[in-house]
Amino acid sequence: MAWQKLAALAAMLLALAPLEAQAHHAIAMYDPADPMRLDGTVKKFDWGNPHSWLTVTVAEGGDWLVECNSVALLQRSGWTRTSVKPGDRITLTIAPHIDGIRRGEAIEVITASGAHLANAMVEP
Repeated sequence: MAWQKLAALAAMLLALAPLEAQAHHAIAMYDPADPMRLDGTVKKFDWGNPHSWLTVTVAEGGDWLVECNSVALLQRSGWTRTSVKPGDRITLTIAPHIDGIRRGEAIEVITASGAHLANAMVEP
């Protein structure tokens, strides 16, 4: 009888695990239906988990904070720790923040050399 309760508890926890992972990766604060293009200079690139972050200075709009995927997912898309560095000129396509603040979710980054780096979290 005790093993049946333990098995039922384990099954319930396994069923709820995907909900927890999905909740963490919610992107409801961004609007992928209205993508924006930004041209700017990398101020900072934080390569880390659970998400990497780009701070980009845009001539017309000051600094933008751009959320990227986790290190493992970025690597699968061809990124490295040095794909973008402070001082690099880049073009970004982002899903802007729904509140109009200077923040967004990266969809694609184009480096000065022409490399296209995708961020798989948001589908345009």
